[in-house]
Parts: sequence; C-alpha cells; structure tokens
Amino acid sequence: MDAELANEHGRLIALAEEVANGLARLDHGTGRLPDPVTGAASPPDHYGHTFTSLALARQGHQDWDAPLCHWLAQPAGRRGHAPFNRLALYLLHGWLQGSGNASDALALVESAGRDCVEPARYASNNWVMLAAAMDVLDAPTNARADAAAARVTELASQWTTAAGAFIDLPRKPVGSRGATPLAYHHKYLLCLWLARRMRPSAALDRLLARGLNWLGVALDETGGYCGGFGRSTHALFGDTALLVVLAGVARETEDPGTRSRITGIIRAIRQRLEAQRRDDGLLWLTPARCSGADGGWDGYMFLTVYNAWFAGLTLAMQDAPAVAPFREVVDFGVDHDPEAGLASVNGPRGTALVSIRGQPPQGFSRTQAECRYVAGQLYHLGCAGQPLVPPGARVSADTLLATPWLATWTPVVEAGGLLYGCGDWQTSRCQRDGERLIVTGAGQPTALVSPQERGARRILAALDWRFLGGRLARRKGQSPAALIGHEWAWAMSVDLGAGQVVITWTLTGRAGSDARCLSLFPAPVLDHAAASWSQRVPKGEWPEPEPMPDAIPSALGWWRGMRHRPVPWPAETTVVEWTLAF
Repeated sequence: MDAELANEHGRLIALAEEVANGLARLDHGTGRLPDPVTGAASPPDHYGHTFTSLALARQGHQDWDAPLCHWLAQPAGRRGHAPFNRLALYLLHGWLQGSGNASDALALVESAGRDCVEPARYASNNWVMLAAAMDVLDAPTNARADAAAARVTELASQWTTAAGAFIDLPRKPVGSRGATPLAYHHKYLLCLWLARRMRPSAALDRLLARGLNWLGVALDETGGYCGGFGRSTHALFGDTALLVVLAGVARETEDPGTRSRITGIIRAIRQRLEAQRRDDGLLWLTPARCSGADGGWDGYMFLTVYNAWFAGLTLAMQDAPAVAPFREVVDFGVDHDPEAGLASVNGPRGTALVSIRGQPPQGFSRTQAECRYVAGQLYHLGCAGQPLVPPGARVSADTLLATPWLATWTPVVEAGGLLYGCGDWQTSRCQRDGERLIVTGAGQPTALVSPQERGARRILAALDWRFLGGRLARRKGQSPAALIGHEWAWAMSVDLGAGQVVITWTLTGRAGSDARCLSLFPAPVLDHAAASWSQRVPKGEWPEPEPMPDAIPSALGWWRGMRHRPVPWPAETTVVEWTLAF
C-alpha cells in the first residue's frame, strides 16, 4: 500500500472508530441501541443491532454481544432485512473465529445466522443482488459457491444498462424504462466485490470495472458527491458501500493510475463525511446535517442503522486480505448513458450532472410525489468542490399543493385533481462540445402521483399494498398518465469553460385549458449561489426564493406562478430563460 493510500485508509478507519465509540456510548451495554432522532430503540426489523455488534467486537468492547442478543430476543417475525443481517453475522463470525474467541460466542453468531430466512420475493433488485452475494459467502462447498457466483454474474448482466448502470427496478427491464438510483448502484458494486472476495474471476472483475467506470456519469470527484440522483439521496448508506469497494480496488489494482485516482475520490468522500459529524460521535445521514424530511431522508432511514452500517462494514473490511490482483483499468470514463438518461460534463471549473429523460419512480403513490427521478434535472453542479444547486426531492402531495416550489426541478400542474410534472420526456437529445453540454427534451406533463382509486380498484390497491408490497403500484409508475393536449419543452446548456448554465422552458399555448399551473419554470439553487441566478421572462409575478428541505443544505426554490393562487395554463406560448453564472 503506497503512502497516500495508507494515509487515507488510516483516516477513514479513524472516522469509523469514532462512530463505533459513539454507538457504544448510546447503548450503554443495554443492547437496545436507542436512536437519538426517534427516541426509541433502533428498529429490530433493520440491521442496526447486528452491525453495531460487529463494530463493537472489532473495537474490543466487552459487551459487543448486547445488541445482537437484544435483536435475537425479538420474535422471528419482527426481524427483517435478512441479507444485511447475514452479511453482518458472516463478518462477525469471521472476526471472532480469527481472534480466538470462545466457542459459545461463535455458536451464538452461528445460531443467529441460521435464523436469517430470506423471503420469497423482494421489492427491488438490489435486495436480490445482496442475497445472491451472501449465497456465495455462505456456500458450504466450492461447487455451491461457484454456482452462486455464476448467478451473481447472471443477475448483473440482466440488471445493468449497456453502459454499466445498475437497474434497481423493474425486475424484468424492458427498453429504457428502468430506475438507476445512485445509492443502489454503489450497493450493487459492493455485491460484486463481496462475491469476488470468495470467488474471484475475470467476469466479476470486468463487471466491477464497468460499474466503476459508469460512475463518470454520476460523480463529482473534487467534492466527493456521488449520490444525488434517485432515492436515498446522498445517503451515508451508499457512501459506505462505495468507499468499501473503492478502498478494496485501490489496494488490489495493478494499475498505478487507477490507484491514484481512486485514492483522491476516497479522500473527497471522507472529507465530506467528516463535515457530517454530530456532537454525539455519529454522522448525519446526508450533507444537510439535519434529520427527517428536512434532511432529505427517506422513511426507511434511521440514524443508528446507517451509522452501524458505516462503522461495522468499514472496520470489518479494513484488513481484508487480498484474494487476487485486480487487473482491469478504472478511468471513470462514461459521460453519457442513453438508457439511464444521465449525462455529465467535467472541466477545471467544476462538474455538472444531469438527468435528461427522466426515470420511473420507485415509490409511485397517491400521497407522495417522487421528484428525484424527473426529467430536465441539473441534480448536481459543483464548483471547486462546492455544490451550487440541490438534487430533486420526495414531497407529499398535500405539501406540494401548498408549497409547489418544493418539487425542486419540475414544474407542477394540477388537472382533474391530479398533480403532473416532468416525469419523462417523449423526445430528448444530448450533445457535447468540449466543456459544454447541451441537452433538450419535449413532451407532455405526466402524473407525479397515482390517481385516487375508487370501488373495486381501491380494494385492489389495498390488497396490493398488503400482500404484494406495492408491486402493482410500481408497475403504474412505469407509464404514468399524461396530460393529453398539453406540451412543454426544456433546453439546458452547461458551459463549464464560461462558467454559465442557461435553462429555457417553453410552454405551448392552449386556450381554454382547465389545467392550473401551481409552479412554472423552476430554478432551485443553494443560498450561496442565489445572487448568480438571473431570468429573462415575460410579465408576471416572481416571488422571492423560498427555502426547500433537501439532502444538500441551504436549498432555495424560485418558480413562476402566483404566490397565493394558481394560474391557468397559458393560452399563448410562453418562454422563460434562466441563467446561472459561476
């Protein structure tokens, strides 16, 4: 290990040790693992307890087994997240065995592992990938391990775009309508890395290199921002998975250029995480440094769970022995994935990351508007490592009716009691010229929420949620309803050489439309960049920017519309242009 990589390795381990000690202070040996945000014990149906036991064991805490015993005391039906807990217990067993712990400790962990029963079906592909990777690690024979590794390779081939992005939804991708949230691309890379550790192969190395190179479309290397698109936005969960893989590849690569570049990325992510420190020794889950919706958290995110994941996984993988040289070259060279509809442009001044066409939401419901997958989204613009704009957000439908600018990058239109936005474009283009990226899109507004079901359909929707885990609702999200007869278009030019972004919105006029525009022509920005926005617009009311809860702190939203009442869809074609200088 060269000196630069060794220094980053040591600093990352030191941060994980801080978090592990913070978890120990929270627990006081009770095993409950109280969560400072919820005020209750860490949820037993997650994996906070098992990964905390792993982290505490690695730190030499005598009561390392208290969280594990608390978890085991719960009824088996209350314990979920089987693949995650299998991973924690596998790593814990390996550590205890290697450090000469008593047989009763090993027996406890082995018994816990046998209690992790996989359900028949998972809601998204990343769960299946982790379960498949664990089948490789847990295989009782070489033949079973080989078969399990072959399945990981098969799933990876089935659930990736031609450019290398992991498709988390649907199970059977058709055409270009798949969701590629960045946090779960990182988890996919972790699954490949875990399988490789038990059964190294040229096929897994090629898949891993392809997945890492794809990050060129989604990564700001200078600022360490790597999770701004899709759910779990900029979450510690995805950061952890990516850091483990990057550190492992940097140790085992035979290419000095790959090692040097990866080391720089590790440094940038680690520095960003250090800025997310809390007073109690834990880390905030997003750069926003606050909790819940204000911090861009999803409902399944818990402070103790993700901190345990970070501390346990980072400490457990710190001294993993090399299994085989990694001979693939990683250059992060992908800058456009037409299937995912994502593109990037880089230059000395900064990095811009764009969602062009939009993707199907992973949580299509009648109460929540999923705006993190929308089309026409400059979800990251970084200058000298500092973000200037926020990513998209998930917002309740009721909140969006009252404060429509919280939709971040999409306009919001209401018609027939349904909210519409830029879910996807029917046509889109991407061109580049050196440090300049030009992207365009056009189409009809599409539903941001599912319509209210009535009668038999309402009963079916309830059964879908109760017994199918929302499978039918997710299928609806693949092709949401369009607002027929209404057209809009968007164009964006990002010129890193000139330090300028120009966004143009065009609404095609439609006289007599019943549609009401709640917000039009959005331009979200972070407060330190707000003074750099300017607009060239027709006459109309332009409110002051409003604060927006987001995974990135200090987000503000501008939009065109009336502050206290909606405006009709314009009868004449309307064009608005925004310019951001940086």
